[in-house]
Amino acid sequence: MVKSKKQTNKKVLTKKAKKVTLKKAKTTKKVVMKKTKPVKKAVKKALPKKAVAKKKVAIKKVVPKKVVVKKVAPKKPAIKAIKKKIAKVEKEKIVVVKRIEIVKKKIATKEKVEKPKVESQVIPEETSSETTEMKLPYLNHDRIIATDEFIRANKFELRNEQEIIEKFKKEIQSANPFNFKPEVMLDYMSFENAKSFLKEDFVKEVEAGTKQYHHINTIKEAVQDFIDYMVFAWGKALHQRGLSAGRSVDKLSAWLWLLKRDDLADLIVREDLYKPYGSPALIKVCEALNINVPKELIDFSQRTDFAE
Repeated sequence: MVKSKKQTNKKVLTKKAKKVTLKKAKTTKKVVMKKTKPVKKAVKKALPKKAVAKKKVAIKKVVPKKVVVKKVAPKKPAIKAIKKKIAKVEKEKIVVVKRIEIVKKKIATKEKVEKPKVESQVIPEETSSETTEMKLPYLNHDRIIATDEFIRANKFELRNEQEIIEKFKKEIQSANPFNFKPEVMLDYMSFENAKSFLKEDFVKEVEAGTKQYHHINTIKEAVQDFIDYMVFAWGKALHQRGLSAGRSVDKLSAWLWLLKRDDLADLIVREDLYKPYGSPALIKVCEALNINVPKELIDFSQRTDFAE
């Protein structure tokens, strides 16, 4: 069969139309690509810079936090170092304490060797049951016994307990930190009157019966304690014991008050009789009581080369 022109024309047209449409499609794709490509580039150029800038700024702000953590981290080794230093200091303290104890022992042994010999006293002694050992041995000196004759000759009398309690209460209210009189007076008070001023542990032990409280209530024992302490005070003066010498003078004043010798109690604490180390005051009281004073103490009391 012979195809008509119209049919052949249609085929030609369709082929041509296809070519044209393909060309158009290609051109449109190209155009679209041309149009879309510059838009993407523009977006890439415009947006990433701002976004990156923001990210960089955010990173810069976050970085200092890491630095802060680095500063805090070294605190642990610092604490260990401090603990080590404290441990070293404690060890050094222990060593120092041990050294002090060694030095004290050496001084004590030297004092025993260097104790000056003192002449014996010419006070009538009783060859009775009286002990020859002093309560406070300090010098190489024989004990001076408090005889009845010595007590009568010096008009010693022991105050009653009520007087002692009243005086004790006045003395403990004193603002003077170097007032040692109450220490002496406490021994002359009964346990019931004294226990409120004693250490709690000691009171409990006395009440439990494990320890005894010694209440001095006789004239003979009081005078004996006074004489023993006088010899002790000589040693403190001769050895130039500063605070101890002053404390000895203060305590002897308390004993003289207890024995109703107010005149000597006032004499022994006179400031003009203190230098050097209370020795002139001790000598004056001993002279008044007819107690022979060691020559060494008399020579010592005349020295003027001390800066107390």
